[in-house]
Amino acid sequence: MVDLKKGMKNILQRRFYYVLNDDKNDFFCAATYLDFNYKKFSYLQDSDKSLFYISKAKIFIKSVIKENIKQSEQVQSSESQNLQSSDSQVERENSQNIPSNQYTRKASRSHSNFLNTLQDPSEKNQVDIDPLMSKLDNEFNNYENKGFIFEEKVENMRFKALEFFSNFRNELKLLSKVARILYSVPATSVPSESLFSSAGSVQTELRNRLDPSVMEMISFIKGNGYE
Repeated sequence: MVDLKKGMKNILQRRFYYVLNDDKNDFFCAATYLDFNYKKFSYLQDSDKSLFYISKAKIFIKSVIKENIKQSEQVQSSESQNLQSSDSQVERENSQNIPSNQYTRKASRSHSNFLNTLQDPSEKNQVDIDPLMSKLDNEFNNYENKGFIFEEKVENMRFKALEFFSNFRNELKLLSKVARILYSVPATSVPSESLFSSAGSVQTELRNRLDPSVMEMISFIKGNGYE
């Protein structure tokens, strides 16, 4: 029995290596983080591990934003820039109507002022802040700390991830988009169909009085390849 437990444990570790390996489970971490019921990874019962996986999830979500969502945001911003450029063009046309001597006098006065050539040293080291990432950080903070009020009563207050983001998509616009991307990955039914097929060879007409729990354990052992 001890050998059986060790063997099954080794099989499960190999099978779910992508989950247990910290270098390859970014997608799993992000999907878990976006499940409202497990967003704090409290089931690990280790605060340091929970914070570690939350940070991994956030990094992966930011990469998804940059690869898939930022492009659409840039298209919208470019359209707004085109509108602004058309407005500035109108302003330039209006400025041409200003007498030339008055315009040159203003320009020379601004250039002659030596204070205009000085620059605050802090401005030289100022890093441009990405407004999209700043908005995403705010959503992270709201998602983790805000008390969301559910209008509909849900059994055990357990929302499915997509249902949650469907209800609060106006407050968590970016995270809602990421959730739709991650949870749209289709699950394959091949393993379950294979398991049903193997179960048919276990429970036959001559062996038809197996207890359901025994049948479940036999199928589990056979499905996970223990020999």
